[in-house]
Amino acid sequence: MTMEQLRQKEMAELEHERELALMEQEMMERLKAEELLLQQQQLALQLELEMQEKERQRIQELQRAQEQLDKEMRMNMENLVKSEDTLHSEEATLDSGKTLAEISDRYGAPNLSRVEELDEPMFS
Repeated sequence: MTMEQLRQKEMAELEHERELALMEQEMMERLKAEELLLQQQQLALQLELEMQEKERQRIQELQRAQEQLDKEMRMNMENLVKSEDTLHSEEATLDSGKTLAEISDRYGAPNLSRVEELDEPMFS
């Protein structure tokens, strides 16, 4: 009878140890799954940060290109204004002092003398 009790007690202990081993194995599997999930989250975060950095660099490059275009447009506009001013000043120097008859090649162009214009008071 005592042998039988010892055997049953030993079987119960073995069953208890087996249950503990199963629980420990399940715990290890959960820890591995959590670790894998954490690694995946870290990788996703790293990829997201890299994509944000690339996007930031692309935006900076676009801004630099836009600034360069703006600068070139301003320079072109300034050159255009300067060339127009030069053209107008050349025309003014060519035309100054000449009458319409001197400028025109047409027959019958009026030969009028130059008259200096005075500022007239403006009425509102």
